[in-house]
Amino acid sequence: LQLLQLLQLLLERTSGEPLAPHLPELVEVLSASYADAFPDSKKAACALTKAVAEQLPTYIEPHCAALVKALQPMLAHQHSRVRSVATEALVALLLCETSSLAEVGPQLALLVSDRAPAVREQAVHSITQLLVRMDGQAQRGHSARLLPLLLGALSDELAAARQAFLEYRTHFVIGPGTNPRATGL
Repeated sequence: LQLLQLLQLLLERTSGEPLAPHLPELVEVLSASYADAFPDSKKAACALTKAVAEQLPTYIEPHCAALVKALQPMLAHQHSRVRSVATEALVALLLCETSSLAEVGPQLALLVSDRAPAVREQAVHSITQLLVRMDGQAQRGHSARLLPLLLGALSDELAAARQAFLEYRTHFVIGPGTNPRATGL
């Protein structure tokens, strides 16, 4: 846990560039931390993963598939907060490299219908972020997989999950040059 906190601090105090040559070792640390029995280590590893993906997207891209694979068991963790932060880290990685999205699609479907309201809300928010922030080609390729998950959120008992979808629908349904009335929204 202290190593993860130290790495997070180092990442915050630098632009992240000094860590770039050491990404293979960092990936090993993160992968091992995902498997740690201590939930706080898992959460710290997810926060660090998200920060690295945001600060060093081109450097982390070759490592995304390995990190996504190591992260997957955390999406079914017994603690809802761990599932929630793992979803955030997963989306940060998928925004760098979308090739693993087909592999984690079924787990995203489970998160959208999770028993914990906070996890469902995070999953809907994460999927909308994926759709909004993916490049055009990736969005076209994966929207058929992700949109049904979001449509299911419209019937969620949790108002925040429904609202998360409704707030983002204009980003990916109504694009430049379209008529909102023509789309039925």
